[in-house]
Amino acid sequence: SLCTVTAFLLARSAIDGNNRYALHCICLSDSCCSCVSCGLLLQAVIGIIGVASMQSSVDGLECTSTDTEACQEFKDNVNGLLGHCSLLLIIFCATLTMQVFTSCFAAYNANEADQGIGNGLKFTDVKVVVVDPQLQSMQPWKLFP
Repeated sequence: SLCTVTAFLLARSAIDGNNRYALHCICLSDSCCSCVSCGLLLQAVIGIIGVASMQSSVDGLECTSTDTEACQEFKDNVNGLLGHCSLLLIIFCATLTMQVFTSCFAAYNANEADQGIGNGLKFTDVKVVVVDPQLQSMQPWKLFP
């Protein structure tokens, strides 16, 4: 997604430039992402419990109408639909769990990088060297006879 690409480019720029404030921003956004994902995960678990409760309620219903075959077919369809909802919620929970761990890991690493820069660590210290065009065309094997 666009947000992921933007976050990656921001992180790369922060590391390349030893930019402590950008790392603060990354750490904050990853921490917020972790909190939101935890909240969504909790809601998905509550949803699974709710769907299971609805399935047991539907199973407990008794068909008292004259058309018990249609009633039973309706109950089976509702149970099938609720089963599909449970499956989707379980997949959603698994995805959110991975998101929580990934966001926590990224926030931890951004915090470590920020502390490293605060202690004087430099991720990149690139020195630009201008090479004379005549030296570039030299062949190293001809330097030593």
